[in-house]
Amino acid sequence: PNMNTTGGQDGIQKLMDAEGQAAKIVAEARRMKIQRLKQAKDQAASEINKYREEKEQQVLEMMKKDEDVSDKSQLLEKTKAEIEDLTNQYHKNKEDVINTLLTKVADVNIIVPSVRKRRQPQ
Repeated sequence: PNMNTTGGQDGIQKLMDAEGQAAKIVAEARRMKIQRLKQAKDQAASEINKYREEKEQQVLEMMKKDEDVSDKSQLLEKTKAEIEDLTNQYHKNKEDVINTLLTKVADVNIIVPSVRKRRQPQ
């Protein structure tokens, strides 16, 4: 009886240890996903700003080249319309991108990879 109790307690302890280890792995996976989301968000913001600056520069260059155009107001209206269109596209897609990223962060795979599993002695 004493051997069975000790063996059973060892088995329970091993299960508890494995559960604790799995919880650590899941917590680390969540932390890494959150970190990747933050990096992706920062990178996206940086790329958006870079893109905006490039487009503003293109508009300025285009306006300089077309200074001799007799109808500057038409060019200005076209430019404003393009900027407004880009702004609308940004606002339209921003929420979808954020929701997609948040969905991926919340989707944590809790299956322990076979590489991390310990073999049970038989």
